[in-house]
Amino acid sequence: ATELGHELSGFDVSAAFERCVEELENASELCAEAVLECLELLISLPWEKSVESITRCIDSALEIVNENMNNSKSFPGIILATVNMIFQAELLKLPNLNQEEGPMKKAFSRILKLGDIKPHIVTQCVSRCYGFWRLYTAEALSSLALYKNEVVQMLVFGPLRDREEQKIDSAIVYKLEGQDIGSDVEGTVELNFTQRDYLVRVQMNDLILHLDPNNAEHATLVNALLLELVTMATSETLLNPYIYVNQIEHRIKMRLWCSFVVSSRFITRESADNYITLLLDVIKREMMVSVRCYIEWTLMRIFIAYPEKLVHLYRELDNMNHKAHVMISILTIAFPLGDTLPDSEYLDTYFSEIFLHVIPWMTSNHFTIRLFAQWAILRNWKSCENRIEDVSKNAYLRIIYNFVQQNSDCIRFREKMESAYYMNGFSPLQDYNIEFIFREMLALNGVTENERIAARAFEKVNPIPSAACPFRNADRKVVYASTSPSELFELSEDGDAETRQASITEDAGYQKKIVPWEMMLQTDIDLSRELVQKKRPRNDLIVVASLIDRIPNLAGLCRTCEIFNASLLTVHSIKIKDDTNFTAVSVASEKWMPMIEVREPDVATFLKEKKEQGYMLCGLEQTTNSVSLSEMKFPEKCVIILGKEKEGIPAQLLQFLDQTIEIPQFGITRSLNVHVSGAITIYEYTKQMSQPRRHANVPEVKVEHIQ
Repeated sequence: ATELGHELSGFDVSAAFERCVEELENASELCAEAVLECLELLISLPWEKSVESITRCIDSALEIVNENMNNSKSFPGIILATVNMIFQAELLKLPNLNQEEGPMKKAFSRILKLGDIKPHIVTQCVSRCYGFWRLYTAEALSSLALYKNEVVQMLVFGPLRDREEQKIDSAIVYKLEGQDIGSDVEGTVELNFTQRDYLVRVQMNDLILHLDPNNAEHATLVNALLLELVTMATSETLLNPYIYVNQIEHRIKMRLWCSFVVSSRFITRESADNYITLLLDVIKREMMVSVRCYIEWTLMRIFIAYPEKLVHLYRELDNMNHKAHVMISILTIAFPLGDTLPDSEYLDTYFSEIFLHVIPWMTSNHFTIRLFAQWAILRNWKSCENRIEDVSKNAYLRIIYNFVQQNSDCIRFREKMESAYYMNGFSPLQDYNIEFIFREMLALNGVTENERIAARAFEKVNPIPSAACPFRNADRKVVYASTSPSELFELSEDGDAETRQASITEDAGYQKKIVPWEMMLQTDIDLSRELVQKKRPRNDLIVVASLIDRIPNLAGLCRTCEIFNASLLTVHSIKIKDDTNFTAVSVASEKWMPMIEVREPDVATFLKEKKEQGYMLCGLEQTTNSVSLSEMKFPEKCVIILGKEKEGIPAQLLQFLDQTIEIPQFGITRSLNVHVSGAITIYEYTKQMSQPRRHANVPEVKVEHIQ
């Protein structure tokens, strides 16, 4: 009736809603989805919605979700119906439902937590919110402002680890939604699907891209987000000095600063001083070069937009007590300014000041600081000559410039700087585009490939480009960095063929492993676990754990065997797979690891069969004839037998073994946990199978029955 434009006369929507909520409270997994869809329709109708009734409805829906968390058949449909019911415009626009302790925020928080273990759920939720917020109406902006903290979380949201069971869950949900898989998957399947939850970040950044800095309401909202991002960036966790490239914390920081650069166009002349102070403070505490690049970029853009603020740069250059990493960043900020500062009285002042402030750093004891100071002098010298006057009239500057230009050591170091794009070719203005912010800069800094987002992802979300930050700069047809051969196809036909071929050759040795969730993206495919296991290539390694009793050890071995692609794991009872203590440790690896039951009395028979099939039988045991694991050369067909937790391998089984292996130990305690011992040995086998043998002088263990 609503679709046809008819009025619902005589129909009490509120009463129907209450009745549906009652049904939901008692619904089973068989009918819960249908009830949720009815509630979605009722909520979308215009009627007076109370906080109490909506809270009761949302609580009931979340309870149904919790009950079906581990039900792979019903959960995808229920969670999708729940998200569609809750996150719709009729509820998002009501301020009293979206306060900090309100039912909507409670549901959103629950969805974010589920997103850590269940892929694609947050994407479903945020896509609904994005659809409403992108209208930019007064109601939409008011709602968006209430979700300021949540938007910051979504700007850094996305997969941090590759978990196979999550990818499979995501593939199932994606297929059940009826998506056109064929058209959606571009390049490689893994690239697209590993980044499926990255849609959350794309949508949130797109919202910011299309806000207007000249709109006071927009500016207030984005400035609040900027301050929240800085607060997150300066948290103790993210400023830990012992973070390395591509660790979880590093990836969060890169996402955070990508969004900060996108939002930096909202920094005004009035707020610039505050942001410069904040950013300089972060540079002094941030140790990671890849992160500092984004902060330096933001400071460059602020100084270009408001050159009167350059006094902050001069002040920092005059601080002789800066640590090396801070001074390197300060000098880096000065590299492109001579080329990019606008023509004004501040440009003359800049060229009068910059050489005086940089030259002292050419005498620093720190080699890198001297190198960066030399490069800052050269870059700005050339800019000054091109834009204002011949600076060679200054005899002192001319002597310094000539020395840097002609000295052989300076020339060698200068060539290194010239070869680095960020040091030489980078422009804080022309490179301000989506492609460079979210993909190319990350590639230049060695950030893992599946962390990068190409501009085409933003185009698919919203094909309308932002005038201030376009998808890409068509005038700069330079290939900054190559990521994978599939992405190189985006280059224009008139691109540098030699560069393209060199990049493809460089990546030619890289091949993606066939994993189950890739198979599931084919159309008309059997989604059964058996098919996945059948098609997955595995090492010809069998691990016999039938003598082990303790469930945590068996669960850990199952997880290890699955990770390192063993072909089979034997256990004393296959029923352990249903034990909650087992699944808590195995983290779903039992779904994909082939396991069979071989009871202890049957182990000897099992070993005889494998010996007849050409397997080498290796026992992890300390005997007089044991070979050190560091000297052991494994054959491809290998059986590893693990002993009991206390007694080890029984004597009657030792006679069947071709070789016993011991792990070198250097501490006082003379035994390792059986799971740890097994994991070390399995890893050593896998390492040998995946690389050429390097130690030709180490004698290989020979077994007569192996041909």
